[in-house]
Amino acid sequence: MCIRDRISLVHKIGRVIVPKPLAIVTFGHSLNHGMDVTYGALLVLIGAEFDVDLATLGLIGTLGAVVYGVIAIPGGLLTDRIGFGKTLILALIGSGMSALVVCGSVNIISLALGLMLVGAFGGVFHPAGLAFVASDVRRRSTGMGVFGAGGNLGVAITPVIVMSIAAVYGWRAGFYIFSGLLIFSGLLMLSVHRSLESSDKEKSNQELDRSDAMNSIRGSRGVAVFPTAMIILVNSCLGFLYRGTVTFLPLHFLNNSQFSIFGFDSITIAGFLVTGTLLMGAFGQYIGGILGDRTKKEPLLIVLAVLLFPLLLAVGWSTGWVLILVTAAYALVYFMAPPSYNALAAEYVAPQLRGRVFGLIFFGAFGIGSFGSWVGGLVAESFDTGAVFLALSGVSALVIVAAVALLIYSGNVKNRP
Repeated sequence: MCIRDRISLVHKIGRVIVPKPLAIVTFGHSLNHGMDVTYGALLVLIGAEFDVDLATLGLIGTLGAVVYGVIAIPGGLLTDRIGFGKTLILALIGSGMSALVVCGSVNIISLALGLMLVGAFGGVFHPAGLAFVASDVRRRSTGMGVFGAGGNLGVAITPVIVMSIAAVYGWRAGFYIFSGLLIFSGLLMLSVHRSLESSDKEKSNQELDRSDAMNSIRGSRGVAVFPTAMIILVNSCLGFLYRGTVTFLPLHFLNNSQFSIFGFDSITIAGFLVTGTLLMGAFGQYIGGILGDRTKKEPLLIVLAVLLFPLLLAVGWSTGWVLILVTAAYALVYFMAPPSYNALAAEYVAPQLRGRVFGLIFFGAFGIGSFGSWVGGLVAESFDTGAVFLALSGVSALVIVAAVALLIYSGNVKNRP
């Protein structure tokens, strides 16, 4: 086989594993979450330039995060109104242009405005991205897993990249890089927009072939209310667990694992631990997506929900190398679940309403879920970091209840005469 034939074979295999539009949307998802953590990674350098305290910097970051979560609701409405293709282009290019506002900020007010604009366009991305992935009836869970893995990779590797760039060229350079990449990804999306629309029509026809059975479940409103509410509840709980974990895991490791590896101290290793957790999560997303397409989703989600509870207890009680191992297991199990929940949401909601429902799901995960940091702080202040994860295990019990409810609902629907 000549080199040209080998390249062609690799290209064809790549198109089967991750089709071109999905690859572009996943790339945009990675940049979206990468931009979300860039400000935190460069916080010290930004504070030094503008001569403001950490409380003010934290408030500015909170404003951007709130906008990021809340804007998903109108972003979902926009997706249903103009389509996910146009919304994705708007979100990606808008985020890139907003990053330029951050780069050009001359004071703390213009910085805050720029970050809020980044949050606004970034929040619009998720309902559209999820609606796009949901349009693939045959590989819906797998697509959700690939999409989610892209977000994990963005969060995991961005801090290292932007801090390395900022150390040489200053903190604005990190935002310049992301601005260019976001605009570039938006232009890539624009280049496949027509093929995306034609593909969407084909997939809509596939949905129509199975619409009679699904419409009886969704009812006249186009939404099966109870299972959709359970999925929104689960995503809110998972967002709460995520925010509490990434906020307090480094400190928990420092308090319970005092050793060095290859000359790195515990503080550096704690940072590596969070990065490793998110990278393990990317693997979990992909594996969970594949399992969601090959098995029944509801029983799978019960198994994953039940495993979360003891793993969180183990994270809270463990020390040393055991802490590292159980944290890796927790990350794997945790991130295996979202692809199937998102795929189930698509089944219970009519195509023309998916944008707004995914907007509510994202608001639950990143809006309501953001309180995990605050509640975790209260627990850590009163007890210790181990108690944070014991408290989070209580939240995971709600996930078990919701997963059982989804299984019971699914069984009743299938047995309905």
